[in-house]
Amino acid sequence: MNLFSTVQPPNAITLVSIAAASTALFLALAAPLLSGRVFVYGDLQAFHIPLRQDYQQALIHGDSILWTPSILSGFYIFGEGQIGMLHPLHQILYRALPLAVAINLEMLASYAFAFAGEFWLLTRLGAGVAASAFGAMLFAFCGFNLLHIDHVNVVAVVAHLPWLLAATHVLFTTDRRAAAAAAVAGVALLFTSGFLLGFAQAVWWCALTGTLFAILLAYRTRGWSALGWFLAASLIAVALGAVQIVPTADVSARSIRPLFPHDFALSFSLHPLNVLQLWSPYVFRDRIFTVSDAALMHEFGMYSGAVLPLAAAWLWLRRRALGATRPWIVAAASFAAVAFVMALGRYGGITPLLARLPVFDSLRAPARYIVLFQFCAAALAAFAFADLLEWRREGRRLARKDVLILCIPAALSVATTIALNMRVFAVARAIRLSTVPDALVGVFVMSAATLLMLAIPTRRWAAPAFVVFCALDLGLWGIREAYRVPPQTIAALTESVPPPTAGPGGQYAYVADFHLPGNLLLLRGYRLATGYVALYPATHFHLSSTISRALSGTGWEFTIDHRRVPMPDPVPRARLLDRVRVSSDMSRDWSTVDLHEAALLDHDVGALSGPPGTVTIVSDRPGHIVADIDAPGRQLLSISERHHPGWSATSEGSAIETVAVHGDFLGAIVPPGRHRIAFDFLPRSFVVGRRISVAGAAALVAAVALVATWPPARRRVSSARSSAAVS
Repeated sequence: MNLFSTVQPPNAITLVSIAAASTALFLALAAPLLSGRVFVYGDLQAFHIPLRQDYQQALIHGDSILWTPSILSGFYIFGEGQIGMLHPLHQILYRALPLAVAINLEMLASYAFAFAGEFWLLTRLGAGVAASAFGAMLFAFCGFNLLHIDHVNVVAVVAHLPWLLAATHVLFTTDRRAAAAAAVAGVALLFTSGFLLGFAQAVWWCALTGTLFAILLAYRTRGWSALGWFLAASLIAVALGAVQIVPTADVSARSIRPLFPHDFALSFSLHPLNVLQLWSPYVFRDRIFTVSDAALMHEFGMYSGAVLPLAAAWLWLRRRALGATRPWIVAAASFAAVAFVMALGRYGGITPLLARLPVFDSLRAPARYIVLFQFCAAALAAFAFADLLEWRREGRRLARKDVLILCIPAALSVATTIALNMRVFAVARAIRLSTVPDALVGVFVMSAATLLMLAIPTRRWAAPAFVVFCALDLGLWGIREAYRVPPQTIAALTESVPPPTAGPGGQYAYVADFHLPGNLLLLRGYRLATGYVALYPATHFHLSSTISRALSGTGWEFTIDHRRVPMPDPVPRARLLDRVRVSSDMSRDWSTVDLHEAALLDHDVGALSGPPGTVTIVSDRPGHIVADIDAPGRQLLSISERHHPGWSATSEGSAIETVAVHGDFLGAIVPPGRHRIAFDFLPRSFVVGRRISVAGAAALVAAVALVATWPPARRRVSSARSSAAVS
């Protein structure tokens, strides 16, 4: 279909400007790809790039993707989830393409996907082609999505949100069986995709928004049976995603997260003063304000363009003449208000109640609910823009009172700058305000956007100019943050780091401080006794403790002043021991044994005999370790790999007992003689999750077939009743 045939000729120029502006924003994000570099801002270099290299190497070499020996002396990395290891897109990208290309395409796909989904949703809700494209630009490149560019999996899940709502809208409004069946499949698969991407908090945002939208549609169309199918599809998605959900629950339960105090769930709450960002984006020195949390721009950046408060003002003055789109505008405005209150966290009233519930008590950063505020605000801006374009087509003029209402955001920006940045009113020293010139940038942005918006009804050039200005506004706020750390080649990230050595412990390192962020040393070929993950394992000994470093076989410490210092006397990668001691308190008893000659166990394993035999590592791959032993008697084989119940051991195919050495490391009781011992990692949580997912796939096929042959009773609703739901 020719998009230009569906709009008035003047709007075609506007549509071209939207396409050009959106392309420019997209290309600004694609520039590293075109130059062979990657963004390295924040968690990209600390977490995502190193672990995606680890993931890619496992795929290329046919290793297990469930376990990595590269961080934390071994970790159930699949259960951490944030790499999205089973997501089809990731499987394709990281199997087929170089690492830098795959990472860039993974990131860029989210922005393109968000744009397309928002465009589809808004056209279904009646915003019109040009306005829908404008709203799609505002959402795809909203403040949250741009500022969270280092959280690639978060943005990826958020990009599913408009698609989910659009598929839900189809389910409630179509009269065709095939379309209804496709909608049920779409809802289930979109939720499943979110689960596989591995960021449960963002899936919750989608589930909350999607469920409320479905209830609203059910009320408006009397399509209660369709609501049942939506809920059924959502439950099927939980089953389909169980292959990721169950392992993540396993890792979470064994992590330190359950030990955190209640306030953890309310950390990174949006302080109410951040509302000033909506009309004065540069009022604060750091552009954001917080009291008790780290001043992280990406967590507290609430601004998403001057267009948002202007659109709210326009919709308010036009509130009695919004026509068929009025219900959607009211719903979006109401949910935006709820999302804002939820983002306030400890300063609001909703999130503290949620934080008392299981699962929610381990999800931090209520400020992230701001993405739902920006999502709704982008839709409101699209509806306002559509109404403005209609005014231009009809040649209508603004009354003086209308002009005054539209000038309110600019007036607030001026007043805020005078009162705070010019120090007319004294403020607390903790409120770090920007200089007057910096604050005036916000005044200029708000004032210029207001003037352009006022010109739209009477000037043909104003709408395209307004679109371009909005894109510049979004880019100045969000994209420049991604470039705060210049993009680099992946090799450049560790070019100053010396490579591992060949001696004992030469590949194993401990990082004393985040001067080498997170997991960055993986890019140089090291295996870390430390590491950076969301779900740190609960261990008997802290990762930085002397005993943990010794038992992990760490050969090097990277100090805070960038020096690589050899660690004294690391234990071998594998060794046989003939002396053990049962301990009920490892932290108390560890100093009573020689770490090189004896081990603490949490239960009696029977008599051992010596002297200690010899061990040769035959294979040392992720999730698979093979060792040849020659033991004079029944002994303990100790490996400097972290213990997890998912490890099993065999000797020539016969199962042998695995144990936790000093509570944290992997071991097995081996028989006397010469044997080949194989350790394999296959946790029960993955096996159970996989079985549930297979059942979920069967349930989805059955549900789609049932909908296709037995459409919901909702389709018998009269067209008059459902017409308001369809544009």
